[in-house]
Parts: sequence; C-alpha cells; structure tokens
Amino acid sequence: IATDRAGGYTVTFLPRGSGEVRFTVLVRGEVLADRAVTVRSLASWSKEDAAEWVQTLAHIEVQIKVLARALAQEFIRQNVTGAKIAGGLLDRGALHFAFGIEDMDAAERLAGIIADLIKGAQAPAFYIPWSWTTTGKPQKMIEVQSGEMAHTLVMERMKSSIPSAAIVSIYRVEDEALFSRFFEHRQSVGFSRASNSNERYLWYGSDQGKNYDGILQKGFVSSINTTPTERQVLGRGFYFAPDPRLADFFNGDGPASQDKKLILARVACGAVATKDVLAQSGDIGGLREELEKAENCHPPVGSHSATSRSRTELVIFDDHAAYPEFVVSYRLPYPCEVTWPDPFGSSTLFKLEEVRQDL
Repeated sequence: IATDRAGGYTVTFLPRGSGEVRFTVLVRGEVLADRAVTVRSLASWSKEDAAEWVQTLAHIEVQIKVLARALAQEFIRQNVTGAKIAGGLLDRGALHFAFGIEDMDAAERLAGIIADLIKGAQAPAFYIPWSWTTTGKPQKMIEVQSGEMAHTLVMERMKSSIPSAAIVSIYRVEDEALFSRFFEHRQSVGFSRASNSNERYLWYGSDQGKNYDGILQKGFVSSINTTPTERQVLGRGFYFAPDPRLADFFNGDGPASQDKKLILARVACGAVATKDVLAQSGDIGGLREELEKAENCHPPVGSHSATSRSRTELVIFDDHAAYPEFVVSYRLPYPCEVTWPDPFGSSTLFKLEEVRQDL
C-alpha cells in the first residue's frame, strides 16, 4: 500500500485466483473506506480485458507505448482472451507473424513481459530499459559512441536549441537500483492517470554540476537538495527544462575553457500544476520565507509536478520522480542568453508540450 503526500493511496496486489477482495482503510481506528473489489483470474479474461491490460504496459518502455494501441486492436480482432495468454500462445513468433510486430527483438522482449503475467508473484517487479547494454548491477557509466542512435538523438536534442554546442561525451547511466525506484514511482503515477505517467526526457543543470555526484549515487532525492536557492521560484524541488539553454542557465557560468555537464533525465511528470512565482525578482528574503512553508515543499494538491505560466520548466518534489539517464559533457563558445523566469510569458525557450516524450 503506497500513500502520497496529498493523502491519496494506491493498493497493488497479485490475486491467486477469482473471487472478492474487501479493502478496509482505517485511520486511527476509524473506518475511512470499505470497498469490495471483484477479482477474476487471467483465464477468465475476455478479449476486451486483454486489450485493456496490454495498453497498461505502455509506460514500461517507449517501444511498447508505440505498439500497445495497435496490439490492443489486434487482440479484439483476433479474439485474444486471457485463456490464450495463460496458454502461452503469444510467443515471439506469434507477435511477429500474426500481430505484425516487425522488430524481432521488440517482439521477444514483449513476449517475455506477457509471459511474466502468468508467473504472478514471481514476476519481475520492474524492467530495465531495452537500450541498456548491462544489467546495471552495480552502476555502470557506459559511453555512448558517436554513430549510435542514442548519441545522435541526444546530440540533436541539444543542437536543436544550441547549435554552437560542441558535444565532448555522452554517458548512459545504467543503475538497476536507482531505476527500480524510478520505475516504482512512475508506475504509481501511471496508475493514477489511466496508465499515462506523462514521462518526458528533460534537461537538468545545477550550479556548475555541484549536485551531480550525489544525484548519480542516490538519484533525485530531497536529501541532496536541502539548501534553498534563489532559483527555486516555484518551490523547493528539482528544476528540469525542455530546453537545454535553460538547463545551461541553471548550471551557472564557469571558465570558458572548462567542459560543462548536463543531465538528460527521464521524468515522470504526471499531472502538472501551473504556479505563480513565489516572490518578485530580487526579493530574496521573501522567497526564502515562502520556501520554508510546507505547501511549497510538495506538489500542489491533485498534481505530481509544477510549472510556471510560461511552461518552460518542470519542478518535481517527490523522491525518485526522475532518473538521470544520460550525462552530457559539452563546450560553448559563448554563454546562452536566457531570461528566466520570464515575467511577460514571451519566452522563446522550448515549452513542455513542444518536446517529444521519447528520446
């Protein structure tokens, strides 16, 4: 049973069979909720049940997100019931030849996830990204070589906003322990939003990289973000940006000859609330006073993250709401010109909805 800071709760369980499960929630001995839920075994699922279920896999991996809707339609058309899934009929060959998944590697991985449904409590608690080249135990920093698809995509993301940036290196962070915590948080967000965690790749920069070692060791957790800063104008959290120019601005100025670093992270944005800045520009005392208030240390009620009216940044407050997937080292011939926060709503920075959810 997981509870969030807004008082909501999520219950996840793996039933052994069919029947009725009754949930009673008590707070200090007083019954808050009492509800019965009917549970049906996998073998009794209809094709509609199977189609609905396969779409819930969309937030496990971006490739599944692309395939899930089409696969759900095929489940309906080809009458794929729970009995067929339980019978192991959806192997790699079936997904490839009968259901049109052309990428055999994707078909094999998806078949494995479907087969895990039959395992019940023995099924994996999470899945590492398909792009990883190791198990992530212990953490591995894997250099992404020029010519690899990931290198090209990350470089394009940066150069689409900063054409003058010279990429020095790109490393992928493969850490099973950190990713499992992010995966769990992302699942929780997804369950509260019809399986849509609103995951996006966003840039993170922090005062010449002072927080980076801690983030790579512990993840995006509040224990390494304890000191309020004048840039936390929307509350005490981690600030991400769809535009690398803003993340570079968060990085601060350093020697021109020195390599700079940004993190390109997976972020489970969930429901994004719009907030006004907590204090006027230059009012450091007023901002610090606001940052001590409890409501500015958590996401707004009913949401998972926050942004300003210009939607050029995203703030997360909960631990492990983001995963530091890539560390990008770069050089700039001159500083980026950025005005933030933008008091007029006329910023030329990329906005949240203007960046793709996948890499």
